[in-house]
Amino acid sequence: MVDNREAFANRERFPEAGVIFAEEYEEVFPRLPINESSYLIIVTRGHRDDMRVLKLAIATPARYIAMIGSKAKC
Repeated sequence: MVDNREAFANRERFPEAGVIFAEEYEEVFPRLPINESSYLIIVTRGHRDDMRVLKLAIATPARYIAMIGSKAKC
């Protein structure tokens, strides 16, 4: 679980998450063990963050990358 806001990325909110990162996406992505079997789901709070994360995601060998957004975003 990655979110650049500590108020949202924490063990209290996500007790079952294996790992939680409350840092900027650009700092976290190089440390994630993404490989050819990885599935990435992008769900952010805005277009700017969607683009930041998508650019990082497509540079990985992930097997599958998906984005979820509101009707307005789509």
